[in-house]
This record gives sequence, C-alpha cells and structure tokens, in this order.
Amino acid sequence: MDPLSAGLWASGLGSYLAVTVLGLLILAPAEHRMGVTRTFITLLVSQAGGLLVAVGLIKLAGLAREPWLGTLTGETAVGALPGVLGIGFALSCTLTLLWRRRLRLLLTVAVAISAMYVGHLEQVAQACGAAGGLGIIALTYDRSRPRVGLRASQHEVRVLVGMLVAVSALGSMLAALIENADGPMSTFSFLFAAPGPDPHDLATTCARAGLAVVCQGLREQQLYAQWPGVFVQVAPTLLLLLSADGLRRGRRLAWWLAVAINFTVLGVSIWVGYTVASNPSVHISGFGA
Repeated sequence: MDPLSAGLWASGLGSYLAVTVLGLLILAPAEHRMGVTRTFITLLVSQAGGLLVAVGLIKLAGLAREPWLGTLTGETAVGALPGVLGIGFALSCTLTLLWRRRLRLLLTVAVAISAMYVGHLEQVAQACGAAGGLGIIALTYDRSRPRVGLRASQHEVRVLVGMLVAVSALGSMLAALIENADGPMSTFSFLFAAPGPDPHDLATTCARAGLAVVCQGLREQQLYAQWPGVFVQVAPTLLLLLSADGLRRGRRLAWWLAVAINFTVLGVSIWVGYTVASNPSVHISGFGA
C-alpha cells in the first residue's frame, strides 16, 4: 500500500474517530485560513513524507539493530493522522502568537507521548508527518513573518507550562491504557495505570495444584488492580493536574510540586528498569517483564 492510499484507511474504530474529530478541528479552519490549495499540498507532503521517512528510519534502525525502531520492520501503518498533524503545525502560523504557541505545544507533546509510549509504526509516521509540517513552516510561512515581539509574557509562560504539565500527565496515563504498547517508555507506564495479571496466565497457574502460592499472589494482584491500585496510580496524574492549575495561576508551590513529582516518577522508573534489567528473575506486576 502506497503512502497516499494508506491515508484512506484506518486501523480501527478509534482511529476513524480520531481522524474525524481532528479533521473537524484542524482541516476545516485550515482550509478557511490557508486556502484549499495550500492545505491540500501540505496534507499530501506531510502524509507521504511522514510515512516514507518513518519507513526509512525503521529500515536503517533494523540494519543497525536498534532495540526499538528495529523491531518495527514488519509492521504496516494506515490512517491520515500524519497529514492532519502536519496541517496542524502549518495552521498554527495563521493564529495569534499565544494560540500559535499553545497549538504547537499541544501537538508536540501529544505526538511525543504517543511515539514514546505506544511506539508503533503509525505513531512514528505521525511524528514524521508533524516534523514535515514544521519543515513546511520553516520554508514558507515563518520566513514572511516579522521577528519582533516574540518574547512571551509571564502570563503566557505560565499558561504554556501549565499546558505542558497537564497534557503530559493525561497523555502518559491514557497511553498506559493502550494494549500492546511498544515505545521506549512503555515499560514505565505501570506507574500511571498498571493492569492486573493476564486472565489466561491466571487460569493456567491456578489450575496447577503445585502453584497455589503463586495463584494466590496473582489473585491478590488482580484484586488490587481493580480498585485500590487505580486510586494509587492515578494519584501522580491528579497531583500533576493540580500543579498545572497552580502553574497557570502563578503559584510558586505548584512549580515545586510539579518538579518533585516528575523527578520522583523518573527516579522510580530508572530504579525499576535497572532492577528488572539486572535481575531477570524479578517480576513486577504491570511492568511487562
């Protein structure tokens, strides 16, 4: 399937809904503000270029035996999101300075989280399509804009930082709920939404009389994952959302809270990753080890 015809299909109902919603939110105003011809060209360049660059990167990673992109060699990607995201970045040039920064920050964080946590060929192609939109911006739109008055006010900085914290918190939790995630940070998603034990593994283990202790442990993990674990693991997200609102209001405590939570999550992630990598016999529920 060629890159352009791939945009006529989607991998599932969720992808169709995402393309439809983003099409209404991005393509309609882009056609009005950029014109039909410019919007269509940007869509084609971002769609085809994103898929071709993504496939090229994956082939090079396969030759270099890179542990993430190199494993995506046999995957296929469909959907028009690479082109839509490219138009989103191009559309930002027609907005006011504050909304331009907001839209670019929102799209950049969303694409980065999708690629780093989900990490399949579709997400890599979306990141490359977004990069194509940025390239079109650099070559066309931004050259004609004056470079005066580009310094953001303190209020704008607070709003942008608050958006960054909020989108990162929500995106990480939502990405953790997606099955078969394969991104380089997917193993850390258990900090936001750890699933319970696999039902097939639970049934197989409990059917063997000699594994009664293991069966009891899996049942306890399943019970914990249903309610208590949910409240415990959404706590970092809720605190980050609270920090985001405080950052928007200019609260100094919110800065410290956001930094402390992010560094704590990062430290725990590094510690767990090192523990599992150095001792293969260690298994942490939800870590995928």
